[in-house]
Amino acid sequence: MSTNQGQQGARPPQRQENESTSSQLWGMVQKGLLIYAASQLLTAFLGARNKANDAAQSGSQGEMADSTGIPIDPMTLPPVHGLPAWSTGQNISMHVYFSTSPIGDVFGVVNRKNWGQAELGPEAGGFPHWTWNDIPFGDWNEERREDVTIEIPQAVRRNLSSLWADVFLTKDGANPNPTSPGFIPGSVHHVRKLLTRYRKKPKTRKEHNLLTSKNETVVEEEEDDQSGLIVPYWHPNLTLALISDSPVLNLRQIAPVIHPHLSITGERDESKTNTFYMPMIFPNDFWHLREHEVEINATYPQDPNEKLFLPLSVTFQPMSYMKMQVYASMTHGFEEAAKN
Repeated sequence: MSTNQGQQGARPPQRQENESTSSQLWGMVQKGLLIYAASQLLTAFLGARNKANDAAQSGSQGEMADSTGIPIDPMTLPPVHGLPAWSTGQNISMHVYFSTSPIGDVFGVVNRKNWGQAELGPEAGGFPHWTWNDIPFGDWNEERREDVTIEIPQAVRRNLSSLWADVFLTKDGANPNPTSPGFIPGSVHHVRKLLTRYRKKPKTRKEHNLLTSKNETVVEEEEDDQSGLIVPYWHPNLTLALISDSPVLNLRQIAPVIHPHLSITGERDESKTNTFYMPMIFPNDFWHLREHEVEINATYPQDPNEKLFLPLSVTFQPMSYMKMQVYASMTHGFEEAAKN
């Protein structure tokens, strides 16, 4: 058999492998779309049923009443709608910190501990942090970016702690530090994003080429004994999307994937049937590919004393609530499909 014929014979498996990868990706997209469509149908059904219940509980004067006509205090019922707590058109600031605090105690209020210096040592000066000021809330053309290098603490490399991005949104010149005189509770909103992504170590095969006496190549394979271990990974990009259209939310129709990003203040409006929610910051992972991730502790424990620095590009951008729902639902679908 000629060399060309041998190469042609080797091409079909590669084509089949590419087709298999494409079909898997398309299958993940389909699952994501199905999950999103199912969640929308479910919330629409529940919303229609809740509207019927509301109509049954409404008295002739528009007051809340039970089936017997006895008035009901709206404060004893769950709120119906979520109204934006912050109005668009004002300038706000975004403060970005990094910490290993499991509860987001960035400023050491609870444990009286500087999480950056405690993990890296005083000589390192702690983790980087910065503030983006004068962000026009509701401006769709606003975008900010910061490129930093972060030293990964030994505790993170040893899987003893996790690394978080702690993001504070402030207005009216408020200080995010609760111990500062400039701290205003209603003007500070704190969200967190886990940067150390934990998942199973993929299976890898080591190949050894052995030459036989007949000059034929025999491939001997052995499987990596560390496959299946839960290890932390690092992605070099972090996108912080601020929902900038400030929609009125029907709290009975919120998709489950939106709940982690929704922060209710607990206060009620004049009708006592509606509450308020803080601005939503959505860490968008939709465009993140696993092939761009690196295993954080890949160099540990070979040289535990060597410092490890990893790059991180943080981007701020506005996003609509509808687009957030699509991205969140499809990202969840991808993650669920990857578990199978």
